[in-house]
Amino acid sequence: MPDAGDLGLMMARIIAAGDASRSVLVERTNRPDVNGMPPLGSTIVDADGVALLASWIKGLANCN
Repeated sequence: MPDAGDLGLMMARIIAAGDASRSVLVERTNRPDVNGMPPLGSTIVDADGVALLASWIKGLANCN
């Protein structure tokens, strides 16, 4: 479980190989609030960046 919080994700991991919906990294990059990344200087979500991260994480399904 991530040290800085799970942001309400079930069975959260910082990077949940093969499952972007449980990955805190994707959730944080998809938020324009105080829990988002980067934490300062951005109120706009980079949808292309989020999609790229999610695609990369989904591709880790065979990673052990």
